[in-house]
Amino acid sequence: MSPSDTMHRIHDLAPSWVRGLYPILGDEHLAAGTLVAAAEALAGCVSILQLRMKSLADGPAFEALRSVAAALADWPGLLVVNDRADFAHLLDRESTAAGRRVTVGLHLGQTDLSPMEARAIVGPTLPIGLSTHTLAQLAAAPTELVHHLALGPIYPTSTKRDAEPVVGLETLALAARRAPCPLVAIGGITLDRVAAVSASGASAFAVVSALVADTAPDAPLVEHLATRARTLVDTWTHARPSDRP
Repeated sequence: MSPSDTMHRIHDLAPSWVRGLYPILGDEHLAAGTLVAAAEALAGCVSILQLRMKSLADGPAFEALRSVAAALADWPGLLVVNDRADFAHLLDRESTAAGRRVTVGLHLGQTDLSPMEARAIVGPTLPIGLSTHTLAQLAAAPTELVHHLALGPIYPTSTKRDAEPVVGLETLALAARRAPCPLVAIGGITLDRVAAVSASGASAFAVVSALVADTAPDAPLVEHLATRARTLVDTWTHARPSDRP
């Protein structure tokens, strides 16, 4: 299969990966030793999962990614590495060499490497997602190089200190109609906002802090993540426009 044919196949697979809950796990909210258990707990109810390593040095960060990939060896979803094209490339090569089925992807922000630059590192077929913050950025996205887009922040968020201006639900709904590929809503999406985001028509919604919100000090974190994920998924599904009578 040629790289062009493989890229077309990846675009065809995008809707099966980029749907519903899109959890983002990272070393800013979870200890590195907890990431594997957290990822395993979430993999049962999601088809896409992102790892965002911002605090650890490169060596420990990549080792944490490697451990998660090994734990999810038989998972049919998409394991996305945030920002680091070099990490995604190495992880993809290791996974392929080991005969694992987990598919590795990469997520890029507007100030990271461009999709063209990232392609020079990860090759022509690894799935890439791209963040956008305006309708103009959405329209300018090189969809021949990326397989899904994200738009946000939809609501005010404290997860990123340098967050872009709030987009809002009206713009999200318009973007969902215009996007030529699956669209992920991100930014400030809490449990009580999931239904409205779902009704907008976005393909998926990404959450960081909503997964660990309201965790009791003595509650088992991994069990809390799994329970919260199922609640988020149920809320999203029930609010989908296609699910209405």
